[in-house]
Amino acid sequence: MSTAIAFDFAQRKIETVPLSDVAAQVAADAYCWVDIDALGDVEHALVALGIDPATIERVVENQAEGQFQHG
Repeated sequence: MSTAIAFDFAQRKIETVPLSDVAAQVAADAYCWVDIDALGDVEHALVALGIDPATIERVVENQAEGQFQHG
């Protein structure tokens, strides 16, 4: 299971959002934190976030880092 949290600093609001809403939250100037719990969920979660295939391949092949920052 993966979790996404959106931080809207202007409104001083924090909320849990579905992965499918992360792109819209970012477009609305929110900062989003995403925790992908299981290695098997990584590819599915990144596709849901709209990350391009080349970047997904880099992330999946480089799990030693344990984190990925986009944007």
